[in-house]
Amino acid sequence: MEDSGGPSFQGSPPFPPPCQVERRKRIARYKVYTVEGRVKASITNGIRWIKNKCSQIIHGY
Repeated sequence: MEDSGGPSFQGSPPFPPPCQVERRKRIARYKVYTVEGRVKASITNGIRWIKNKCSQIIHGY
C-alpha cells in the first residue's frame, strides 16, 4: 500500500479544460441576456398598464 500523502488525480483533472471554461462563460452570458429581456418586457408591460389605467380614469371608459 503506497501513499505519497499528496492528492491523486486518477480520474478527471482538477480543473476543466479551457474550452469548457469558455463554454460556461458563453452560456452564462446567454442567461444574462435572457434575464435582461424579461426585465425589459416586464417594465414595458408595467408602463403600458399604467398608461392604460390613466387613460381609463381620464376618459371614463
